[in-house]
Amino acid sequence: MKTSFFSKINEFTIHAWMEIEYLYGKLSKKYLTFRASYNLEKGEFPKQRFPHLNLDSLEYDQENDIFRLKENSDYNQVASIFLKKDVIPYELMLPKPRKLFLKDFLGYKYSFKEKSEALKEVKKAYKENLGKDLPFDSRFNIKILNTSIFKAKKEFSQLNKYIKMVGKHPFYLVQIDSRKIFPIGITEKGTDFTITDQWDSTKLQEMIHSIYHFAEGMKGFDNDNENVIETHSNPFWIYLLQCLGGRIERRIRKGSSPHKLKFPEYVFLRAWVSNGLDIKEFMKNKPYFHGIYALLSPSTKLYYSLLEKKNRNTIMIDALFASNSKEIEIAVDKYLGQGSFDSIYSRFDTFSRLEEFLRRAKENNNLNDLYRRLFSKEELIPTLLDNRVIALVWLSKKINEKPDLVIDLIEDFYNEMLYLNKKITIDDWISHLKEKNMQEESNLVKQEKENFKDILKMIRGQSS
Repeated sequence: MKTSFFSKINEFTIHAWMEIEYLYGKLSKKYLTFRASYNLEKGEFPKQRFPHLNLDSLEYDQENDIFRLKENSDYNQVASIFLKKDVIPYELMLPKPRKLFLKDFLGYKYSFKEKSEALKEVKKAYKENLGKDLPFDSRFNIKILNTSIFKAKKEFSQLNKYIKMVGKHPFYLVQIDSRKIFPIGITEKGTDFTITDQWDSTKLQEMIHSIYHFAEGMKGFDNDNENVIETHSNPFWIYLLQCLGGRIERRIRKGSSPHKLKFPEYVFLRAWVSNGLDIKEFMKNKPYFHGIYALLSPSTKLYYSLLEKKNRNTIMIDALFASNSKEIEIAVDKYLGQGSFDSIYSRFDTFSRLEEFLRRAKENNNLNDLYRRLFSKEELIPTLLDNRVIALVWLSKKINEKPDLVIDLIEDFYNEMLYLNKKITIDDWISHLKEKNMQEESNLVKQEKENFKDILKMIRGQSS
């Protein structure tokens, strides 16, 4: 009880200090807001994309509705500014912010103590980066490409509808050397700069992200950005804001969101649609994605398996680019009962979805069929996690309620195996935990494997 009491006091104190620091930042005008709302017919146009950066090297291109690099400007300098002064590289390159980023992805909660430690890493790295030629002491190189390389494979032909909206213009692919694969890349929305690591999978999925933003322009599809207010500052102040209100605080939407698919689905679909890009230069090796996508996959696998085969690629591409998920909603509701899609897919806590999946499947007497669809061996995007590892993490609350255990699987262990190009089985995971002297966790995974052996046996090698 004493530990719990003092822990609460510590949490309260850290939270209070963060609120005070944020209030100081707000009063001293560390934060700058920006709305992408303008009317070209009235001669209005945006003057700057990132007002806090004073990027004179970028100029507004009215034809493509983005900010382009000015002729004879130094793209290396612009890339360096983005790497130093955008918060997302800090979330991808620094250990503690990266861990919290992945917890966010899966819907895990975390303490103000964890937030404070991550914030300290961001503050320290930001100060150091300002004095460095190479941010994070990592080399980066830039490929100058053209949007004309965007081509869709035949089975993803619906993607061409959105590629046509992009126009023809250069864009800059900034590739930063990273020891670990990124869970996402960075498209500097409203500009022609995209930042990834050196892995082809990250480049491909971020090209889809770029196509999305090139196609929507500054104003967004259907002028949606008129309803969005962005908040800008340096990485420390923005990360502080995130610690208090979540990542959504960077982009506040007025009114209800038009997107029925939430952030995890949106990002997963970006990665899935990247399978449809026909760009030989970035398809030399099998492009394995970060382990987070393996754990996100069951939710998408379900509706993918329910959609009519000849139309499902078109339906899912439109769900990503046009926020048109109606056919997906209908398929899920038909399979699990009315209201199932909203009840399940509105949850940001990934693993809590299973309880609702199972409840509704039992009511419809299709429990075993549900397991086969959720945990089929068929991969929507290539990862290193065996389908039974994914199933065990989802099925076992004793495992998925241990965030550090799950993050170790998809981060430390996954990145080790990525360089070996080897699939991860449950037994591999047990051995890894033993080698790390995590005997208690190793025993837990071994025991849960036994507890769920019948389901694991049923889905072995099972395709949806």
